Amino acid sequence: MNLKKIFAVSIAVLLTVFILFGCTALQQASDTTEDVTTSLHFVDYTRQGDGNGADDGYYRLVPRADSSNNICFVDYKSRTQVYLCNRPECEHCDDTCTSWLPYGAGGGALFATEDHLYYLSFGNRNPDVVEAIGKDALPQLIQLARNGTEKEVMHTFGAADIIREGVVFDHDNIYFICDSFENFEQNGNLPERILYQYDITDRVLNKLEKLSPDDQIIGTSQREIFLSTTEGAADLSLDAENLQTKVWSYNVDTHEKYDLLTHSYLTVGRAYDGVYYLYDPSTTALSKIAMMQDGQTEVIREAVFETEFCTYPYEVKTVWGKHLFIMYEIPQNNERTEYKATLQSIDLVSGEVEPINLRTDVIFGTTTPKEVEIVDETSDQFLVIASVEYIDVTIPFTNAPITLSYPYFHYALIDKQDYLDSKPNYISIEIG
Repeated sequence: MNLKKIFAVSIAVLLTVFILFGCTALQQASDTTEDVTTSLHFVDYTRQGDGNGADDGYYRLVPRADSSNNICFVDYKSRTQVYLCNRPECEHCDDTCTSWLPYGAGGGALFATEDHLYYLSFGNRNPDVVEAIGKDALPQLIQLARNGTEKEVMHTFGAADIIREGVVFDHDNIYFICDSFENFEQNGNLPERILYQYDITDRVLNKLEKLSPDDQIIGTSQREIFLSTTEGAADLSLDAENLQTKVWSYNVDTHEKYDLLTHSYLTVGRAYDGVYYLYDPSTTALSKIAMMQDGQTEVIREAVFETEFCTYPYEVKTVWGKHLFIMYEIPQNNERTEYKATLQSIDLVSGEVEPINLRTDVIFGTTTPKEVEIVDETSDQFLVIASVEYIDVTIPFTNAPITLSYPYFHYALIDKQDYLDSKPNYISIEIG
């Protein structure tokens, strides 16, 4: 199997997990030097976790056994996790609770602005799922006050619509990509992909730009949305080595578009703080380019790892604290029949690399050890997955419900330098 097909299978598995469990691992990436009321913020789907960070804490979507969900808040100051509900007697099990959300069967993005909390559910077009759960299978934009009150469905999309990952927002608007399958056959068996703006104040949905079927949002800077497209990425008959990824910019105020750069599809890019970082697994080279017209490529380090790493399985994660994280599978014998996952941290200034030797059994010790991954950051701390517990969740399909194990993350805070030095000095989060 060529690399292109391997990547496609991996993506399909991830999408299946997201659809079954109702919330993708999404985070807010923001430039703290910009005006928070005017700069755009990105709900980054490359990050781990089950929610989104705000300045004072982390909002997460917690699964229930019946597949519905509760919104919980991890408060960084008090170091506690609580339901977004102020009634001590509440069982948090239905729509009388401010923390409760129904099962949507398609994942979604949970994120906070200065004034409100939003949940944008992506939707599900599977006929069995739609028949089983009804309107909750449709994409919806739900607005709540930051404490969970004043819950309101702002917009419900059609049954032919699917919201794609990569949501952008500012104080007044939410930007996202929506695929319409209404004219699927007439459109060459492809959905119509549109970049939308939802005006929060006027409650109006506006079409901004018709996109190609391969376009996806990858980041923001100031008033620009960055998108990437790889023509032919869905064609498994093509070799990945021959494909090119184009990165381009869209200004939400002027609607001006311009190309930024083009790189090999097998070179992985991450947008962070107005810079596009490129990692080439075939050489382990790390470089960067400013995300502006005529930006020049600068090599940070020609070879981050030893030559043998070029042949190891890998997964490029995301950027935290000006470090790029990559998960490598290191062979444990000459026959390469056994591998061990190792999380590697690359300094984006120097290109120096350090392994993260923390494992999830350090605190809780009740599950198979996994790499401790970051889900959010403050100025001096990371919020990390300190342990993983598996909870049985029953998915309400029409013909026969299916019970699956859903990973529930136990979080902890840790000083950034302790994490980078692999020192397990965790600050536990108390469950309220």
